Amino acid sequence: MLGDRYKLNNILRIPNHRMGKIFDWRANMNPKKNRARGKRHERRTAEDFGGIRTGILGREDVITETFSIECKSRNRFVGQKWWLQAYRNAMRHENPRIPLVVVHLTGKSFNEDFIIIRKDHFMQLFEDKIKKDNEDDE
Repeated sequence: MLGDRYKLNNILRIPNHRMGKIFDWRANMNPKKNRARGKRHERRTAEDFGGIRTGILGREDVITETFSIECKSRNRFVGQKWWLQAYRNAMRHENPRIPLVVVHLTGKSFNEDFIIIRKDHFMQLFEDKIKKDNEDDE
């Protein structure tokens, strides 16, 4: 069976992965540390945006007067590679631009595209809104 070919004692062999080395998929699975990392990320985001961390109420992770924020903390993110390409392109100009990645899902409306922007650039663009949210919070 194909499954038997790739699985051996809960260890997954990924063909052509680091020259056939064994990849233990359990290595990054520590639920307690993952939850703690997520909570730290939510607290920091709430602080940066002047919002309130709502925790595990089944809604957004952080809410402000302006934004409803869902926080995700990952070891790897495919969008980072795309963003680095956009960054290199933006820095080639005499007056560097703010790099953005626009992700379109085939078959969906272009109005539903996703935009990836780095947090520091986002904060610059929405500085007035974020300051207002921080003032309202006090």
